[in-house]
Amino acid sequence: MLIYRVTVVVVLASCLVGCRSAPPPMTPTQRRVGQEKLEPLRDALAQEPENAQSKFELARELYFQSTVGDRDALGRASAMFTELHEAEPDNPKVMAYMGSVVLVDARDSVPLPTLLPQVHRGLELLDRAKAAAPDDLEVRVVRGLTLINVPGMFNRRQEAEADLSWSVARIDRGVETGRLDHRAAASVLFNQGKVLEQQGQSEAARAMWQRAVAMAPGSVSGQSAARRLGKSQSNQ
Repeated sequence: MLIYRVTVVVVLASCLVGCRSAPPPMTPTQRRVGQEKLEPLRDALAQEPENAQSKFELARELYFQSTVGDRDALGRASAMFTELHEAEPDNPKVMAYMGSVVLVDARDSVPLPTLLPQVHRGLELLDRAKAAAPDDLEVRVVRGLTLINVPGMFNRRQEAEADLSWSVARIDRGVETGRLDHRAAASVLFNQGKVLEQQGQSEAARAMWQRAVAMAPGSVSGQSAARRLGKSQSNQ
């Protein structure tokens, strides 16, 4: 039994590293733009240190920046989301981001003996978030983008695709109304394009990538979508 458990944990560790490798370090331009986005959020929190919404918005921006290579941002986002979750354990958005942070942290730095419980905790938080707010666009986006990178041994692919498909139909309105960041929207479109490509729907995939580029051309997902478009064009 012990040998089996150790084997499962080692396989899981290799899957997490292989299925969702850490992003490359931020470029100087990305770091400058990132600091410009963080500065007003830090100022707002400094003026009202106990304001939960200000703390959430700063934690969310740190989370976004961790996805594009700021390797210090994830730890700061994790600490802030942990504090928010302790104060509001039933807040669906906080649960969603907390679950995602827990899973990314498991990929990057969790010791092998505690890896499997950490992954289960992250998945549970994501599931609780969706159960509490099934019609919340941001919750579904965070859950879908996280689950799409979870190893296949957890059988979450179908749920991830459902979250992404549900979100795609609502992201334009979500961005227009300020309920969803344009970078997250571009990431949904880019990943939905990959799903469609894997299903053999190449034209539908291209349409998604074109939307991703139009949504956030300077974002990591927008740039990745542009490369996919270029590659598919050269193969025609």
